[in-house]
Amino acid sequence: MAGVLRACESEGMRPLRIETDTENTAVLEIVHDLIPHDPESDHQLSVWIGAERREGQSQDAPEWWWVGDEGFNFWVGGDDQIGGTIPAPGIFERWAANTPGLGGSLNCAVLLVHNGPDGGNAEWNDVACDDEFSFVCEAL
Repeated sequence: MAGVLRACESEGMRPLRIETDTENTAVLEIVHDLIPHDPESDHQLSVWIGAERREGQSQDAPEWWWVGDEGFNFWVGGDDQIGGTIPAPGIFERWAANTPGLGGSLNCAVLLVHNGPDGGNAEWNDVACDDEFSFVCEAL
């Protein structure tokens, strides 16, 4: 993810920050059209979004932040299945079921463009920061 941040900043931009359902859907449609894939494939197609997990006040309550200029916290805790979910009031999020997790090495996030023929699309998933995905930058 550090490489994505550097690449976006070198263009005077920042990694994608999704702040509304309308924006989430628009990005999904644009990326879906740009990246070739087989809609019947079980292969997952995802792109980086500019979100990262940071340690919160306790190990059981990691915080998720939008990176880049003036980044801000938009989520505290894990998923509803594990407990401790605390989305920031009035802040948009679109985590897939059972995400984000509370710990481990899944400290960055992607937008699921295609999650298999029966999977959810336009949802977010937590992934390892050294995984390789395409990415989207946006103007400041």
